[in-house]
Parts: sequence; structure tokens; C-alpha cells
Amino acid sequence: MDKFTFHRYFYEALKDLPTDLKIEVYDSILEYALNGKETAKTGAAKSIFNLLKMKIDADKKKAINGKKGGRPKKTKKTKVKSESPSVERIDYNKLVEYFNTTTKGVFGNVKTPISETRRGMINGRIKEHGKKAFTEVINLAMNSDFLKGQSGRFKMTFDWMIRPTNFEKILSRNYENNNGYNSTSDEELANGIAAGIARGSTPQEY
Repeated sequence: MDKFTFHRYFYEALKDLPTDLKIEVYDSILEYALNGKETAKTGAAKSIFNLLKMKIDADKKKAINGKKGGRPKKTKKTKVKSESPSVERIDYNKLVEYFNTTTKGVFGNVKTPISETRRGMINGRIKEHGKKAFTEVINLAMNSDFLKGQSGRFKMTFDWMIRPTNFEKILSRNYENNNGYNSTSDEELANGIAAGIARGSTPQEY
């Protein structure tokens, strides 16, 4: 490649590193992005580079798809709104029981009675997508190695799952295993690097 995108969070994650380590990581980014060579040698530089490499690979893939006319357009799924979502009865205890039984503690067990905040979030997701979507999201999460924490850096929780954006991402199958590392958002990746540096340790690959 003759060019690549150097994201701001690359700079933010690396700016406080010791000079020699910073230079090694910068050089490894340039060599890999422009020439396809992996040059990082020290353990710390290699660990940090491997995290940034994911985003460089994702950018390369987008660029290739762009030259081919872009990815095949996904068929937009029409959201079928419930005819009377406001009166649809939600058995929160059964929903929590289904979550705990299906996930078998992988994401932690939710205790009942649940708080009003959780009730509100659950109600919101069901109003938007319906009850079947809620069970589908739980099952999709159980089939995602990334969400189950097998990457070693992130593990889903019930409260994370019921947030609007996260719920939509799972339902849209962004975290399926065949999506690879593209399921990791820029924010999650940058936070992982920053957290590792703050602890004075090198972040693990995921």
C-alpha cells in the first residue's frame, strides 16, 4: 500500500510511552501498513503493535472492498414494530430466569427482583425489537467467543447487553465469530491499550 490511515487514538495510546518503545512501535506500524512486514521485536512493542495491527488490517480490508465497489449491500431488515408495544406484558422474572439458565453463569447471574433501571432498559429494547429479539440476542451472545470473554480482554455483562447500541450490535450479528476482530470498536481497542499502559503492563492480544 502507498498510504494508510493513522488514527488519532494510535497517537493518544502511544504518546506517553518511553521514547525507545514509542519509536519501535511507530516504526513497526509504518513497516506493516506500507510494506506488510512485522518488525516489532521486544515483548512490549510487539504486544502493543498486535493490538493496533487489527485496525490496520480492518482498514486495508475496507480499502480493498472499496476498490471492488464496496461490500455487497446487506438487505435492510425492516423493523416490525409491535402493534401495541405499550401494553405488552413483560414477565421480568421469567426473562431473567431464561438469561441465567441459557447462559449458565458465563456472563454472571442476574438476581431478582431487578431494579427499575434494568426494567426500563429491558422494556425499551423489547419495545424497539420485540420479545423474540431479546431471546435471540441472548443466544447470539452465547455463540460469540468475543462476548464470552475468550479473547481475554472483554466479557459481556447483562447490563452491557441491554444498552441500546450494544443490543443492536449483537442483534445485527456484529460479534459473530466469523467477523473476527472487526467486532471490536475503536473505542474498546483504544481503551484496552490505554488501560494496559496505565497499569504498567503490556496489553494482551485479542
